Amino acid sequence: MKTLEVGNLNSMRDWGHAREYAEMQWLMLQSKLAKDYVISTGKQYTIKNFIDICFKYLGLKVKWKGNGISKRAIASTTSKKYKIKKDQIIIKVSKKYFRPTEVNNLLGDSSKAKRELGWKNKTTINTLIAEMIENDLKIYSKK
Repeated sequence: MKTLEVGNLNSMRDWGHAREYAEMQWLMLQSKLAKDYVISTGKQYTIKNFIDICFKYLGLKVKWKGNGISKRAIASTTSKKYKIKKDQIIIKVSKKYFRPTEVNNLLGDSSKAKRELGWKNKTTINTLIAEMIENDLKIYSKK
């Protein structure tokens, strides 16, 4: 397994499922009066939180070391399944993945959509991550 390079681990994001966002778009199109709505989960997780949930789902144990640009996720154990060796750097922060106009805090409020259209997100962050990982593993296994 190669090392994955990421940007700002402390950026907070409102992670939602595209399927539910498409459903909300359809509901907006059914409305007789055009209005603006925010489509969101109303919950935030840092990029690091998201990565940690991915590790947990995969059953991988890691230790985070360093700070800021030198932060690394290092494998605590070997995983033959994922071709990871103990003490291997799995994740590292790279300045090249920091966005030039970084928004550190993204959080939506979809209460208007819930109130007027009856929409609310249903997919938890854990379910979203599980679906993403299972899809990627399926694609990877075909290579």
